[in-house]
Amino acid sequence: MGSKDPASLAVDPDIVAAHLAGRTPGRPTADVHLSDDGKRLTLAGKHVFVFRGPAQIEVVKRLVASHKRGEPIRATDMTDLGSPQRVFGKTHWPRLSAFLKSGPGGWRFDV
Repeated sequence: MGSKDPASLAVDPDIVAAHLAGRTPGRPTADVHLSDDGKRLTLAGKHVFVFRGPAQIEVVKRLVASHKRGEPIRATDMTDLGSPQRVFGKTHWPRLSAFLKSGPGGWRFDV
């Protein structure tokens, strides 16, 4: 049994915040979740993409930032390498394209 001294109590703020928000700690809280380093993208809570190249990581960061703002992003603002198809190539584009839509104003996640 632990100490009853309040000074020895440790509380993880992420666990408390998750509990107060009614969710399970450590799980994505939104349809679009990007790891802090920009290498791991989770869409709809179950579709995981791992990026290694700096161009892909930068484009994903820009897409996620625009998603959080609720705005589409123009391809020219997303990358100077051309289209997202070119950036993500044959490795990621076939799966990722199911979650990206192009429309008025640019590209956005559709999850």
